[in-house]
Amino acid sequence: MKPKWIYALVIFFLSSCVPVDTPTSMKTFPPAGSYTSVPSSTAMYTPISTSSSTTISIEGTPLPTQLTIVPTLNPTQVIQQEEIKSVIQEYFEIHYQALSVSPPANFQETGFGNLVSDGSEAKDFLITEMGKLAVERKHYELNELLYVEYDFSLRYIVIDIDESTKKATVSLGDCFDVIRESAVEANPEDPTISSGGLSHEIVLHYQGGQWKIISDVYRDALWRTLRKSESSTDDILRGIEIMLADLVERASPTP
Repeated sequence: MKPKWIYALVIFFLSSCVPVDTPTSMKTFPPAGSYTSVPSSTAMYTPISTSSSTTISIEGTPLPTQLTIVPTLNPTQVIQQEEIKSVIQEYFEIHYQALSVSPPANFQETGFGNLVSDGSEAKDFLITEMGKLAVERKHYELNELLYVEYDFSLRYIVIDIDESTKKATVSLGDCFDVIRESAVEANPEDPTISSGGLSHEIVLHYQGGQWKIISDVYRDALWRTLRKSESSTDDILRGIEIMLADLVERASPTP
């Protein structure tokens, strides 16, 4: 049996982290009737509104009703956890900034930099995640939905480190508050804040003396459309290409 350390960091989800209700301006992204040429494995993107709740369900797993007591970590384990959290924190910062009014310089060329592994096992994740962000950003630009301000907090559920493979699997919840361009335009003095949360499962690999991300699985509305059980990476990329082409066409001035 492979030796394995499981760091169970089960915590409460704060009541302030409530699933976001999809803004009215996003309910037709893509517009009804659009993208009829998307491959059969890529379904129509239909955002699903969620009712207010005081908890976030992590991939269907019931949240704990009380704090679970875990063994005290040794110094090496503490260092590993902090290194992993630091990489993930920076990854989320870039992710949010990419959808803001001030995106990272040359983001489409540099992506997440050295936070993501350059190995083959991370290739599909990186190319599809970058494509998805390109679609989201173009949609946000067209509908004045870019983030003027954003704030997020990460609620760690489990950090599972396998010493034999030098890999870590991290389950967490991402709770966020964002102010969009349209909200500022509608009420500059007191813009509406959109709040919500998503569950993530992130896998990292320790290589070259650093933890690097090789995948991040989460299921927001757009990923539920693009990532079906039967979809290959090529299917996902074709769907992304069709969506982005349609958005670019709609952004072009009419002759």
